[in-house]
Amino acid sequence: MGPEATSQLVSKIINKFVASGQKTRPDILVASLPINLVVETKLITDNDPGNFPTLMVKAARRLELAGAEVIIIACNSVHVFIDDVRRSVNVPTISVIEETKKQIKSEKVGLLATTFTVKNKLFVSNKFELSVPNKNNQIKISQMLDRLAKGEAATESDKIMLEKLLNNLVADGIEACILGCSELRLVGDLWQKFNRKVMFLDTMDILANATVRNLLN
Repeated sequence: MGPEATSQLVSKIINKFVASGQKTRPDILVASLPINLVVETKLITDNDPGNFPTLMVKAARRLELAGAEVIIIACNSVHVFIDDVRRSVNVPTISVIEETKKQIKSEKVGLLATTFTVKNKLFVSNKFELSVPNKNNQIKISQMLDRLAKGEAATESDKIMLEKLLNNLVADGIEACILGCSELRLVGDLWQKFNRKVMFLDTMDILANATVRNLLN
């Protein structure tokens, strides 16, 4: 979900792989799911899974048949279906949710993500307290993420809304904040304003690092 964010993830993996001292680029296969855009919106904003599990399983099997030795999912929200994917193939599937939780050392953590991710409690853990936006603000975030996934640019209103949300989360006492949607990095340099107040956990970067570690093993 989100071709632009997926392309950024692929670039991150390539750059990190080469930076590790490799003399070649990694062999990467990408399966872009044929998602109906209305169905995508329903998943992001209305907690409706539609036919995502079926499409993901088919894509995973195609990748395995094409020679993939490890699978990653370039979308946080649909990790709710990762067990379906793992059961469908004989190669490992890296979970960005699991990898992100491993890195959290803070007691109170904020989460910016789709309504689907929040409602399905993907980042909930007994190791830390999770702080999320209120219902109205969560709706605004999901609507913005849906537009970003469809290729629209973030507006100034989007950035102002996110800045207010982050200020609220900081006031609530968070020490770290999960950027729980790959599209959030498309917003721009907003996050730099808060670098001294909160540690950001960029799930796209975390997934790229985990992928490169797997490739180097």
